[in-house]
Amino acid sequence: MNSFKIEGLRGGFPEQEKGQRFVVPLSEYESPSPRVTGMQELKSLGLPIPEPMFILGHTGFETYKKSGMTEELINKVSKAFREIRRINPGRGAYVGRAFFVPGIEAPTGPRTAAIYKEEDYLTEVEKFFQFAQGEGYDVPGADIALVFHPFIHAARPPMIEAPLLEWPGGDLIPLPKEGGIFIRTTFGPDEAVQGFPHDEYQITITKEEIRIRKNIGNKTATLIPREANIYERIQIPPEFQTKQVLTDFQILELAYAYLRIHKTLGPRRLEFIVQPKGIIFRECFPFEVKPETLFPLDKGEIVGPVIRITSETDVPRIEEPIAITHLTPEVFQRRGVNLFALLASEAKKRGIDLIVLSHGTIATAHLVRVFTDLGQSVVFVGEEDYFEGEEVRVFKEDGIPRVERLKGEGKLFVDLSNLELMEKIEVGGKAKNLAKLGEAGFSVPRGFCIPTELFDHQLALLNLKGLVEDLDILEGEPLRQQLAKIRKGILESSLSSSFEKALRERLKIRKGQFFAVRSSANCEDDLVAFAGLFKTFLKVPKGEVSQKVRQVWASLFSEEAILYAKSLKIPLSDLRMGVIVQEMLKADKAGVIFTRERDSGLFTISATKGSAEELTAGREERFHQLKLKIELDKEKMKIKRTIEERANGPVLTSEEIKKLLMIGLEIEKKFGGPQDIEWLIRRGRIYILQTRSLPHS
Repeated sequence: MNSFKIEGLRGGFPEQEKGQRFVVPLSEYESPSPRVTGMQELKSLGLPIPEPMFILGHTGFETYKKSGMTEELINKVSKAFREIRRINPGRGAYVGRAFFVPGIEAPTGPRTAAIYKEEDYLTEVEKFFQFAQGEGYDVPGADIALVFHPFIHAARPPMIEAPLLEWPGGDLIPLPKEGGIFIRTTFGPDEAVQGFPHDEYQITITKEEIRIRKNIGNKTATLIPREANIYERIQIPPEFQTKQVLTDFQILELAYAYLRIHKTLGPRRLEFIVQPKGIIFRECFPFEVKPETLFPLDKGEIVGPVIRITSETDVPRIEEPIAITHLTPEVFQRRGVNLFALLASEAKKRGIDLIVLSHGTIATAHLVRVFTDLGQSVVFVGEEDYFEGEEVRVFKEDGIPRVERLKGEGKLFVDLSNLELMEKIEVGGKAKNLAKLGEAGFSVPRGFCIPTELFDHQLALLNLKGLVEDLDILEGEPLRQQLAKIRKGILESSLSSSFEKALRERLKIRKGQFFAVRSSANCEDDLVAFAGLFKTFLKVPKGEVSQKVRQVWASLFSEEAILYAKSLKIPLSDLRMGVIVQEMLKADKAGVIFTRERDSGLFTISATKGSAEELTAGREERFHQLKLKIELDKEKMKIKRTIEERANGPVLTSEEIKKLLMIGLEIEKKFGGPQDIEWLIRRGRIYILQTRSLPHS
């Protein structure tokens, strides 16, 4: 790379320059690039964008092709850099691409983090030009331009010394069918919402009302830009992980800004960052993507095995004339744009038609444009995960691409935040209850569940289905022997290599070293709860999770559980087991709430310091414990009477008692009856571990 000689410069912008006018203010540059026109549109509407903003136009690129970084080109770029730093002394300067290439809807390219040294800035400009040449973007009609502006931090600066995550970023798009606006946001840059858990807000505004539907994510990690295209994954501090990212006022501010844009310009996709002085918009793109436009192949339905793409080593495995590939969430978390480009170009070179099953939604369409630009097909599958080698059918229904599983293990994992998917597939009562709690705004430890479909698949592989179906007609010793045979078959079996690999990938992205593995049977948490009859394992290391999954499955066939099911006349062949895997949280305090104790009918809180594991097992005498029986005057919502039992020392503060009381009543109201609730307190935040309905007294 060249070493640049930088001369002293005079003057600023926007004066009339002598010689070539390489760098001009945003408003003065004419370009078909949506990165330029989008920012011009925002500025024309008076919406905040990074200021000042300059464009290094195509004449700069043409000069570089002929003569390299000439003295005049260096001086003009340096002048822009100095002006940006003069107006924003606390910020570095940024270089971004503003390429327009005929035939490529969204040309990829590098970008930078904050740059504080002038020579580094010039070096980055040269890298952009070299990239455009290397990708063959220099074609007739192309406009190879760069955009200069101050770098807008997504965390409180100085980021290098203290990456504190107080400033969120995200994106928003229209929802034409729902007639609303969809916002995704997290602590950190907008790129983080494309692969990490985040908040989602759906806003509907009518003459009669404003409705905001919120899905508050459990945000354990985000990305921080360090240099060029290098993003570092960092942990979000625990006190922010379940906090609503945007205030209600900021949500409405974004919604009304979008309505102004939509009314004037039509549908747009916006990227934003919140700063102390308000919201700043970073990008504005036309948004008229329809799912069918991302599925150009006209070959009827396509059936074949899935190839999971997680790294460059997977690319050579695409060998079929038509290859069905799956881009996993992990790829998006690593910002695998270069991997996308490699996969798309390799497929084109070898004459392979790609069907890309992409993690995410239509909101992330801009990331996978490299495939559609080369005539490949993209189907967004949301949070769906597919095994290596799993057979699927890809087809169109009413013009919309669909994916259907044909055989194999089925749906692997469902995030505990994905209630919508849980309504479609069976995950067991306990997992579904946790998803409902999360959607209602209660804090739930992050995790996922393994649907009952995988349990069924394992039984079929082991030829145990017939043994299970015979349980209904067996009694006594034959029943005990049959149950022992089924448990032995499950415990001594191994899970498929593709499941083990997918599970390792899923656990790898979790920060925690230990996990809770819990049952979630389809018969659990009804009014005939199977409390305590199925296995739960705590503090499980990552390497032992798959073993504990099998043990939870096997616990469905314990003698106690089966005899209890028989007493309730539940057909045993209908029983299925899902499994919950959650990150273990170290509890400061923990306990159980009975919103209506069976004997007294009173509200009861049991609490202990540390974990409640032994308390819930009935061995609470060894611990400091506070037991409150609270009789409620529900009309006035006042505590009428409290009774303390076996209190060996202070456990809960009065404020914590009030919070637990309100949480218990809210959960009871949500589920329509008395509840048995397990909870813990960590760093002042109350988490709900599970809730199940209690029989009415």
